[in-house]
Amino acid sequence: MSGMDAGGGAPERGAVEEALAAVGTGDPPESAAAGGAHARRGASLVKRGRYKDGLAEFDRAVRLDPSNADLHAGRGEALLGLDRNEEAIGCFGRAADLEPGSPDRRRTLAEVFFDLDRPADALAAYREAVRLDPRNADLHEAIGEALYCLDRDEESIAAYDEAVRLEPDSPDRREGRGMILKRIDRHEEALGDYEEAVRLEPDNPARREALAEALVDLDRPDDALAAHREAVRLEPDNPARREALGRALHIMGRDGEALAVLNETVRLGGSVYRPALVLRGCVLMAMSRHDGAVPDFKAAIRMRPGEADAHVWLGVAYEQLGRYKRAIASIRRGIRLNPEDPNAHIVHGRALLWAGRAGRSLAAYDKAIRLDDSLADAHKGRGQALLSAGRHKRALASFDRAARINPDDVDTHTGRGRALLGAGRRKRAQAAFDRAARIVRNSVGVH
Repeated sequence: MSGMDAGGGAPERGAVEEALAAVGTGDPPESAAAGGAHARRGASLVKRGRYKDGLAEFDRAVRLDPSNADLHAGRGEALLGLDRNEEAIGCFGRAADLEPGSPDRRRTLAEVFFDLDRPADALAAYREAVRLDPRNADLHEAIGEALYCLDRDEESIAAYDEAVRLEPDSPDRREGRGMILKRIDRHEEALGDYEEAVRLEPDNPARREALAEALVDLDRPDDALAAHREAVRLEPDNPARREALGRALHIMGRDGEALAVLNETVRLGGSVYRPALVLRGCVLMAMSRHDGAVPDFKAAIRMRPGEADAHVWLGVAYEQLGRYKRAIASIRRGIRLNPEDPNAHIVHGRALLWAGRAGRSLAAYDKAIRLDDSLADAHKGRGQALLSAGRHKRALASFDRAARINPDDVDTHTGRGRALLGAGRRKRAQAAFDRAARIVRNSVGVH
């Protein structure tokens, strides 16, 4: 905590010294009530995003009432808005020091640390808060989250266990522990908590959806669908519930049923619910109804032109329709909005390759690999681009990398075969083609 005091201590001492100096000059001091007026104006300004003006008001308030913890906390909020994070931490720390018996002050400080991606500092502040309020289940759960962020999984579970022990009949505590168990791949235990949360609050559709996701993790699709359908029954007019059911059906490959659900979502007013439009477009694409997908993606773009996903999907639809110029333009718009999405670069590379621009395609795949080296489709696409350019040895290296990541992809082994054939290694090429054929036979149950 010494670093925290150093980060914000100097501005606070300056405020106190200015207040004492004003008294020493014989100027008529303003009252603490006047400081409250400055604070109210400051809070109003911060709420409207006018952080600099709000900070000036809180500075005046602190000079008039330097021992008021609320004023230091308000000043900290203004500083956070200005990205002056270390000074803000100092203010929240000062507020906590002024009220040493308040767990809420420590909790607020912890939350600031957490928002600034400093989980170790957040953990220390949460632990101080729980020392002051040991029966607060929220604080134990927050400690569990901080420990999880620090990869201290067993300690994290212990903290969630304590939250559940304190509030055994709280569905929130059960679901919170289930969430953390899911994250560390303890899915059977997680399912028990999600089921208990549903038992405790059977009429909450969100509990049913969380249970459905836990069942998917355990490869129980029929039970997951039943949970999704129950969520829809409990809240039939909420498009998000129907969209979740449609998404589950789509993931299971039951696209006809998914489309029916999403059509009903749109009919009930979901035409203003963007996720349903994007998902319906994806379902139509999976059904090779690319022309039908285009209007949904365009409608989603009109609703929120600054979100990348619909631009990219629209590009994929155009690519499947053979309209490569439009595809490339749309995907590029998506990439400009979200340049860190490796999948967007993958589909960009594919569209460029289909358009006969192998060099540009290779650059797109290279970008995807720089963003995420673990994506088999990026390495496979790179291999296809190199193969198109006649660079068989380098293509083989990319196909080999893709095969190590996903050994059961037909196109990868077919590409390996073509690269080996181009390099004059016919025997190995035949083995790669045979491997691709076996994968196809196995996928349709032919032996």
